Amino acid sequence: MLMSDNILNLKVKEVNKETADAISIVFENPESGKLPYISGQFLTLICDINGEEVRRAYSLNSSFYTDENPAVAVKRVEGGKMSNYLNSELKPGTVMKVMEPMGNFKLEPSKENQRHVVLIAGGSGITPMMSILKTVLSEEPASVVSLIYVNKNKASIIFAHKLEELHEKHKGKFRLTHYLDDENSKEVKGGIFGLGKKKKDLGFINVERLDNILNSLNIEKEDKTEYYMCGPQGMMDVVEKTLTKRKVPKSAIKKESFVAQDFEVEGADGPAQVHVNFAGEEMDFEVKENQFILDGAMLAGYELPFSCQSGMCTACMGRCTEGEVKLPDGNDTLTPEQIAEGYVLTCVGKPVSKKVVIEIE
Repeated sequence: MLMSDNILNLKVKEVNKETADAISIVFENPESGKLPYISGQFLTLICDINGEEVRRAYSLNSSFYTDENPAVAVKRVEGGKMSNYLNSELKPGTVMKVMEPMGNFKLEPSKENQRHVVLIAGGSGITPMMSILKTVLSEEPASVVSLIYVNKNKASIIFAHKLEELHEKHKGKFRLTHYLDDENSKEVKGGIFGLGKKKKDLGFINVERLDNILNSLNIEKEDKTEYYMCGPQGMMDVVEKTLTKRKVPKSAIKKESFVAQDFEVEGADGPAQVHVNFAGEEMDFEVKENQFILDGAMLAGYELPFSCQSGMCTACMGRCTEGEVKLPDGNDTLTPEQIAEGYVLTCVGKPVSKKVVIEIE
């Protein structure tokens, strides 16, 4: 069970309609003072929806350096309990349970930095990018920021007016490129790159189109360039393929996704017996074949620590001392040192062996 000092009670100050299916939620600061956080991190909101406790992680779109109050954005997801509830029901004045900021997808600024920060976002993936963007523009006078924002059409652009304002205010320092899948309009400030006048030029972003956009940003090999990506899995795959083609080192790339990557575990024949030692409590439960460990624990009535449920925050991290646990390919939340020491993520980890023992601090 999570300790109470990890959970804040924050009052909703504003609920702003950003698009037809997205809102931003501005919170009042806690009584202790301004909420500290790092750009790119997220808050986990906890709601009681029809008698069920639901937790979902939403990135902060505010910047600690430029905004007085913390804020997150929530886009409706088809069938999403939390996103639909918040978009339909949340009102200013509501007091919500909120876990303290966390997440490894982050940018810490320095006045001495002189770098090119390239942000590639799709849909609601703009949320952490807004926080990072505002922070770099405010705190790094010698750095340059480029944002490539992929959407279906103009109506789906979250924070459209704010992006326009920042682009106008920081000309030469902030380069804004919109890419729209099914529109050929030049009305969006910052322009739309890679779309011609013919219907054949419309369509989803691909490696060739993204490569052309990156070429237009005049990124030189000697520049200190860092890449941040957040968006739908299909777009993220395109970004990774493009950066691989351009021989960008992995150390220069950070990515964020709140969608749990499911996978099949080869060799997991039938259920596994899992023993967890957490906060002095011994827990024994069964995890079905190809079931996440956290899900198995919750079905058995046990409460383990968790937040994002997509393998991005380490809130559910524990050390596997017996047996084997498989994580999704490409998950880079844990460091190589942590992996070598046997650490796993229970929210996206699946047992490979018949018996697994995990120690959670």
